[in-house]
Amino acid sequence: LGLGDVVFPACLVAWAFVADAVAVRNRLVEEFENNGEGNGDYSNNGAVFSVNGVSNKGSYLYSYTTAAIMGYILGSFLTEIAGSFSLLGPGSSGLPALVFLIPCMLIAVVLLAAVRGEIEYVLLGGGE
Repeated sequence: LGLGDVVFPACLVAWAFVADAVAVRNRLVEEFENNGEGNGDYSNNGAVFSVNGVSNKGSYLYSYTTAAIMGYILGSFLTEIAGSFSLLGPGSSGLPALVFLIPCMLIAVVLLAAVRGEIEYVLLGGGE
């Protein structure tokens, strides 16, 4: 196991987890400030974010974390197939992780961002 198998995917999942938390918090803060109900009390209630007692539960069916993990599962499946049938040729035992895992994870996250209309947020770090 190396960078392509563990380290890079773990970094992407960690980023996705933080991006989910920030996106949910920003959506809730924006919603309440637009409605004139924002009082600056934006608290974290465990894994569920809440603003003025309203939580984010069910705000989105799929999160960036879920997309990254599903991309990892798909990439693992493709890696296993490529390794089992030697699709990349002899002597390329370490290559499938970087060829399949990371691209599958990134594609899953970027596709979800495109569907949500948050592509600028994902690619540019908040559009700033």
